[in-house]
Amino acid sequence: MYIKEKFDRIKDIKEYVNNGKKFYYDPYRNILIPVTPEEKVRQKAAKFFERNLKVPAGSIKTEDHLHHYEGATDNGRMDIVILCNDNGRQVPLAVVECKAESVPLSYQVLDQAANYADIVWADYIFITNGIEMQQYKYNYEKEIYELISGLADYDEMLNGKGEACIYDDNFERCGYDELFDIEASRKYGYDYCFIEEDTPDILVPHIVNMYEGLMDLEHKLRGFSSEYYELTDDLGCRFLCYGDPSGSTFGTGWYRAFMIKERNGNSKIVNIGIMATGRSENDPKYGNRTGKSVLVVSVSDEKKDEMLLQINLNTFLHVNDGMLKLTHSGVSKRRGARIEKLKELIKECAPYLIQNDDIVLGRFSGKDLIYVDNEDFTEVIKNIITYALIRNEYYNKLKNR
Repeated sequence: MYIKEKFDRIKDIKEYVNNGKKFYYDPYRNILIPVTPEEKVRQKAAKFFERNLKVPAGSIKTEDHLHHYEGATDNGRMDIVILCNDNGRQVPLAVVECKAESVPLSYQVLDQAANYADIVWADYIFITNGIEMQQYKYNYEKEIYELISGLADYDEMLNGKGEACIYDDNFERCGYDELFDIEASRKYGYDYCFIEEDTPDILVPHIVNMYEGLMDLEHKLRGFSSEYYELTDDLGCRFLCYGDPSGSTFGTGWYRAFMIKERNGNSKIVNIGIMATGRSENDPKYGNRTGKSVLVVSVSDEKKDEMLLQINLNTFLHVNDGMLKLTHSGVSKRRGARIEKLKELIKECAPYLIQNDDIVLGRFSGKDLIYVDNEDFTEVIKNIITYALIRNEYYNKLKNR
């Protein structure tokens, strides 16, 4: 089937630049991917399945490893997998093989896709080069994949065999008054691992409000420019995993992600989330420490994902008659880091963050529900990102020294 005209109408596959190289943002993996002719086809094919074949975004995986599926021993990757829910398990419904426009849809392309589909027991195969798309269905009697006429949509492929893998990005927020049921808010924060037992009661409703404001995709942050960077896109929520050899998984959880362009023209993803650190007593690694609610900022590019900033909200979130102020001490565990040197760099790059020799990231209202597009909270997000980037610049100066 000829699909080039439909692919050409897909215009929202954005390009970003990092160190002189072009990248796409892959919303299915939440990462930056180098621009190649094949990747262009893969990104457009995924959007095509969503818009034209009604495949839910939560049912699409790109560049998926075979070993993610039961019984698969091959180390290969499938360009796109379309999933369905079968008795609580995610199972492949279709395997998609994508090639650059210059590559014809030969028997070898079909054979490669069929091999993957056999391994993961998928009933359907798609092969495409962005100009043509062919769909095949497995014939259990003949034990072969047969070309079908046209393109079956998601419901036709399911045909009662399973359910859609749908992940609702939106959630029902607590009402403002509900936030001040401290016991219920604490339980909510414990369940989602962003409130800890030593977080003061007076802060709990406001931290829950901030967390939900970051996770609420009904409100999007519009692009803006500062003297330090440009925020170009609100990427929504993404789940990140962190860990170290000691077994700590601090930082693993949900973040609100934003694409920014730095002064040097490089694009990066900045992630802001709220995590909890547990209380410990006489722990061999952590010693004695209180349980904290921590605002975490990390940055991702095509190569790595690194935490830049951790703000202990137990200490640095201040409440005064429903108004909130977020500050930080400038303390860092990096070797050789000195607060006064960091403040000198802040005064050079963003002097408004220093007030009476304190680092102040902003003031915002806690008298109603918090949203990322509230003017005062937007300003806090802008300042948090600026401060994290300045700290990263300072760390790089330390490293180079």
